[in-house]
Amino acid sequence: LLTVMEDGEMPIQAQSNTSTLSGGGTGGATAGQNVMTPPVKAMFFLFIAVNLDFIFDKSSLFNQIPAFRDRIENYGDIIMMKDEIPAGPLNEMMVCQVVRDEIYRFGFPPMEAQGFHDILDYVKTRASDKNHMKIMFRAVIKVIKKSAQLAWTSGDTRIKESHVRTAIEDYTSTIETQVLENAMSKTMSATEVQIKGKEFGQVNGLSVLGADSYHEGAGDVMQVQAYVKLVDDPKLADYVHSGIVHGDDKDVTDSIKDVRTAILRIYGIDLKTQAYTHIKFSGTRIDGPSAGVTMTISLMSSLGDPDDFKRRLVEHLKAGGKLSEFELYPVPLKQNIAMTGAMEIKEVMKGDIKVSAIGGIIAKIRGANRYGIRYVIMPKINYDHKIVDVNAFNGTIPLYGNTVREYFEQVRADKEDTDESIKAMDTDNPLYRAKKKAAIEDEKNRKRGLEK
Repeated sequence: LLTVMEDGEMPIQAQSNTSTLSGGGTGGATAGQNVMTPPVKAMFFLFIAVNLDFIFDKSSLFNQIPAFRDRIENYGDIIMMKDEIPAGPLNEMMVCQVVRDEIYRFGFPPMEAQGFHDILDYVKTRASDKNHMKIMFRAVIKVIKKSAQLAWTSGDTRIKESHVRTAIEDYTSTIETQVLENAMSKTMSATEVQIKGKEFGQVNGLSVLGADSYHEGAGDVMQVQAYVKLVDDPKLADYVHSGIVHGDDKDVTDSIKDVRTAILRIYGIDLKTQAYTHIKFSGTRIDGPSAGVTMTISLMSSLGDPDDFKRRLVEHLKAGGKLSEFELYPVPLKQNIAMTGAMEIKEVMKGDIKVSAIGGIIAKIRGANRYGIRYVIMPKINYDHKIVDVNAFNGTIPLYGNTVREYFEQVRADKEDTDESIKAMDTDNPLYRAKKKAAIEDEKNRKRGLEK
């Protein structure tokens, strides 16, 4: 093969059972077996379809024979095939055509239109952002087959939206994710996660376990508690955390440093030298950078409203008071909310810190839903890129924030109507009804576009 790829021709020689691959050897029993023809032209196209391990695995044929790789790289091309397509109307119709063809091929009952939309939303959530669709037709066929089975079981003559949604929510997890979720379900009853009421210095954070390029992992909820006591002597100050570390401990350490900087910018105090601070992750795992905003919010609850804190602290110190004598007015936090997000250390405005994107957001929302948590706050960039339908998570509603203060205003429980995002989700609120009406109209327009 190497000779043909190099010269475009090669002689043919009969070989005996003891011949070498290059045509040598001891020859055969007849003279005909020793005949070599003139070089035979062999111009052809060679297409090789492989997985990424063929490229990166050192023991693969591609890497074990350098001459083979050299010919492919220099005489041809190595092309990384795309696994996503833009989520435009034409591509959406083609995906729907695939679904329709598979329904016909297997002889399944017809599917309601909304079921097609749920499948489109499913491949969008599995893509890098909601403006693309993941090419994963085997997984789509699995959803179709499970939906048909659910329809048959319930005695329906059509595949309904409820069948498709149940198939996606309950039957699409990989075995790796199922193992993780099964292990977590056994410890849920003993896990310290509060999902009702309000508490001081306590907030629910989100983590994701087992995620990699091929699996989205399993989401989990961690309870974060914070205690802060201002001190006069830096020798009495300390900044500690406790809990089960998951993943890279350096990520956790860096995240805690970011929290210290955030509190310094928002409140004007250094937790390392002016306070004894303890952050505890209860019953579950610390999840690196994405726990940054969770730790910050729990500390803000213990310290109180930032504007009130800074105003009173200035007055207290001017009056000759000691830092250790300064009275904190903690702010309670809603416990039916979980949050996730990393932090930047730059101020987007005076006294506020920008929240940056994190990974595994869909798995985290599903993890929150498993605990019965009503709302999940995430960075706005994750919300814009990944959330296709706010009602797609079985009762858990995604919210977003751009900054730490926006997170804090949504989760604090000491003021009425502070959280406009949650207020807008109240079905008795006119704002909710107006948004719902607009969403229904948008969906109708989308269907008209697909029909055209």
